Amino acid sequence: MNVTMKQKGKLFKPGILKDLMKKEIAFLIPSMAGGGAQKVTLLLANELCKRGWDISLLIANAEGVYLKRLDKNIKIISLGKRNISGNVFEIARYLKRSRPALFFSSMTYVNVIAGISVILSNYKGKIFFSEHSNPSTRNANNKNLINKIITFLAKMVYKKADAVICVSQGVKDELNRVINNLKTSVVINNPIENFFKKGKYNHDKLRIISMGRLDKEKNFSLLIEAFSIVLNRVPFYQQNAELYILGEGPERDNLVLLISALKLQDKIFLPGFVENPEDLLSSADLFALCSNREGFPNVLVEALSCGLPVISTDCPSGPSEILQEGKFGKLIPVNDKESLANAIIETINTPNVNSTMEERMRRANDFSVESIVDQYESLFKDILEADHVGKKLQHVN
Repeated sequence: MNVTMKQKGKLFKPGILKDLMKKEIAFLIPSMAGGGAQKVTLLLANELCKRGWDISLLIANAEGVYLKRLDKNIKIISLGKRNISGNVFEIARYLKRSRPALFFSSMTYVNVIAGISVILSNYKGKIFFSEHSNPSTRNANNKNLINKIITFLAKMVYKKADAVICVSQGVKDELNRVINNLKTSVVINNPIENFFKKGKYNHDKLRIISMGRLDKEKNFSLLIEAFSIVLNRVPFYQQNAELYILGEGPERDNLVLLISALKLQDKIFLPGFVENPEDLLSSADLFALCSNREGFPNVLVEALSCGLPVISTDCPSGPSEILQEGKFGKLIPVNDKESLANAIIETINTPNVNSTMEERMRRANDFSVESIVDQYESLFKDILEADHVGKKLQHVN
């Protein structure tokens, strides 16, 4: 489905169709902790609320850094169990009782819970699942029984969705290869806050930044090892370079041990999750993403919004789409520390070889909250309008 609306040969932009009321959208999320899907939910819910939609947030664990940033007009429904999977019947009861016009969930395992709840409640509203990860690489890297069950159930419940929203073209291509006969699958990228700050921090060291959950898939050990190679290869950097890795996760202890083994405790810093990373990003000279897989790496766009030169592994999916095959940043092979070290040195020496700071910031603006929510709003109205027309035809017949 095209996310632009057409009616009687005319093109309609979001907000033009006066006869379609902005109805309730119920979002399902485990918590508002500092994750990518949670940040996207925050930005979507706030902007849609500002535009007049009636927003409810069903949340299993009513805490997290983004909870306080929700618009005060958003209704927060705290579910009974802290684990999202324990709330299937509570979600079903809510859908049966409140009957929101649209039901929206994100992330594969949450979508499965949402889909089961829809079946139990006999919910008749419009169902939207947002898929943030590449199914093939996720399944290849997670071969445990739980992931197999989630994948099996996803193949069933995704077919009930009125639309599956994929955060990148790569995710959409793989999803349609894994799951046949989806009603509608569309690509709408994640909305990103603009992090540009006037007046960069003055510092006397070359500063490299990376961000993300500290897990194996983000492969921060590759960046640490590549940074060590850079320091050994360019003596000037031994006294004049530092690396910050922002985030928290299960790999922290292993990363600390690696940093210690390389004797880089005074060069590499792990400050944990930073709620407002724009200060550190604005102080950086270079951003690096080293993931083995992604769906749509928000952090890459956030770095571009600061005008930073960026380096990324060419992993599935998202980086090559965001950087337009290297136009706005250097793409390197996955899990190749020599290529990463070379790319760091080359980018430091020629930061604007492919794009200027202004061009990178303009590219980031393609993913602004306003632009992305325009696409969401258009999709919602397309589907609501199609349902409205279908009911009218049924009545006539």
